Amino acid sequence: MITASSARQSVHWHATYPPDHPIFTDPDGVKSKGWDSLKEACLDKQDVRLDMRRFRPVLKKAIAHIRANKL
Repeated sequence: MITASSARQSVHWHATYPPDHPIFTDPDGVKSKGWDSLKEACLDKQDVRLDMRRFRPVLKKAIAHIRANKL
């Protein structure tokens, strides 16, 4: 989940939204407007890149779990 403090720390969000934008000042208000508003703020404008070095152990464990359970 994205919190207000993590949003403030995001370089991308600072480049996309001004400091007084509701995504920073009233994240619950953005959330309360419904899925479309939240999706626009949190998903549509994001450029997510996975740090493979950091997540490699988690991904390996997930793959092993899938193989063991034949999912």
